[in-house]
Amino acid sequence: MHRRKGGQILVNELVQLAAAAYHDGEIRSVGSLELKGIANPVRVFEVDWRPPTGATMQLPAALRAVPEVAYVGRVVEREEIRRAWADAVAGARQTLLICGEPGIGKTRLATHGAFAARETGAAILCGTSNAELAVPYQPWIEIIGHAVTHGDRDVVAAQLALSADQLTTLVPSLGTGGAPVADAETERYRLFDAVGRLLLALAEVHPLFVILDDLHWADRPSLLLLRHLTRACEHSPILFVCTYRDSDRTAGRTRCATRSLRCAASAASRRLCWRACASRTWSICSKR
Repeated sequence: MHRRKGGQILVNELVQLAAAAYHDGEIRSVGSLELKGIANPVRVFEVDWRPPTGATMQLPAALRAVPEVAYVGRVVEREEIRRAWADAVAGARQTLLICGEPGIGKTRLATHGAFAARETGAAILCGTSNAELAVPYQPWIEIIGHAVTHGDRDVVAAQLALSADQLTTLVPSLGTGGAPVADAETERYRLFDAVGRLLLALAEVHPLFVILDDLHWADRPSLLLLRHLTRACEHSPILFVCTYRDSDRTAGRTRCATRSLRCAASAASRRLCWRACASRTWSICSKR
């Protein structure tokens, strides 16, 4: 009969079978345990879990509002995200596209994928596009603003010393931007280069899980920046997870953004697309 010790995580056989697909550590049998109110001893397993070493970046505000409760279902889709994350951590930047009808759970799937990655040491960044705001680079303003505020201090300081003028476009609080010194295309390239160097430097401290939510509302410069980063960060531990609607009922600006998004991800080493049917089931189309 097993004698319990402080700090142990013990589960029954049913939980062990369910958790085995998601837990990377060891789950070992430790015998049986007598439980109050149950006539027969229950076979129990000990879960070997340790918190990730090193402090990762604070969660973005949008994700801090989401309870980190158990997420049931979407087993196949979550496994694909886990594999993409593992490939990214190994040094091969990944891009995932999650598309489907409104309300099917695209954002929730991406969010809980981020929570799982954070348990392995990921730093999470998140930006959302909004239909009611016509702000250039809106998702990147949120992403880079959070990175500058909560990223590794030494890394951020070193990058600001090189590119503060460019990054002021996305983080006005830096307050160092002056009049443009070159034409618009050159200034845009300098901005893209500065963002890429910042993300690359941060990824050397902790691998990055970057969520770009509701990209069907994104402006063209935001999508061009995404395309640039998928190329500039090709050999870095970064996973870009993009959610968007892809529907025959989508029209106007949304449809144009969807086409641009597909072009933006054309350089992806891995592209996964979840499409929602009327039955609210998902099918997976993958491209490596």
